[in-house]
Amino acid sequence: MKYTGLTAAEIHAKIRERYPEVDEALSRALSGAHKTKQQIAPFQAACLYALTKRFDISGCNILEIGTYYGYSAAVMAQAAPHAQIVTLNPVESEWELAREKLAAYKNVRVANLYSWDYLDTYDGPELDFVFVDGDHKRVKRDRPWFNWLTPGGIILYHDYTPMGAERHCPPVYNAVNDFVLWIGRNPDVLIVNDKKLGMAGWRKQAQDGIFRCKDCD
Repeated sequence: MKYTGLTAAEIHAKIRERYPEVDEALSRALSGAHKTKQQIAPFQAACLYALTKRFDISGCNILEIGTYYGYSAAVMAQAAPHAQIVTLNPVESEWELAREKLAAYKNVRVANLYSWDYLDTYDGPELDFVFVDGDHKRVKRDRPWFNWLTPGGIILYHDYTPMGAERHCPPVYNAVNDFVLWIGRNPDVLIVNDKKLGMAGWRKQAQDGIFRCKDCD
């Protein structure tokens, strides 16, 4: 999936053409949510829905790093009700609210953990989709999750937005650009609107190496 230079409305419309149900799913995800300006934008949520939809298969496993209050997890849970989703939030108060909101989705487990602590003890299964939207300042520590992707699986970074743009996020923007140098190819998934608000990610290929975090902090 690649959309660049279009307005948010234009990108959203393209997703709606393929998935007419997407707006209803986003509305359900927002229902009863703790709304904040920090949650993902509607056009990004629509793209997340579309990307997750391909993993709506029994046996698929999805990891979200950064539950916040549960909006994006609810979007993914509706897109892939047959997949198993684990979403992580180490902030106790946010985790409790998210757990309440997501209780209706039986395929979602909300864990009160940092992603790197979860990684330290993780022993499988392989993952089909990893959505990274956690601690932006320490986003480099999330990159080794790429190693747990099954071939064809996707890692997607939210907040791929340069300095100077609205809601800029240099740590994520720089970490993604550094990953380009390591993996040797540009993102397979690139969604950047005309305001430079973006998401970027890669599809795991069989020949991709093992990412070793030499500079994760």
